[in-house]
Amino acid sequence: MHEKLYHEASVYMTFGKNKGAINKFSKILENAKDIEQSSFITVLIQRATCYYREKMCKEALVDLKKGIDLGYKIREK
Repeated sequence: MHEKLYHEASVYMTFGKNKGAINKFSKILENAKDIEQSSFITVLIQRATCYYREKMCKEALVDLKKGIDLGYKIREK
């Protein structure tokens, strides 16, 4: 995975800079051809979390659906 971009996105998330994290996660996904499926799903879920925090629910649902379609297991609490 693009470790540097992922690290930068994680730092943005930690400090509540969700739009910056969304941009970094999007860059990772743009170059996704060399990313393992599990890592791709992780990036989608992380980006969906950022979208949700920014009240961008439609975009969050699109990413979650992609993750589920790729095999992400959902648990109900």
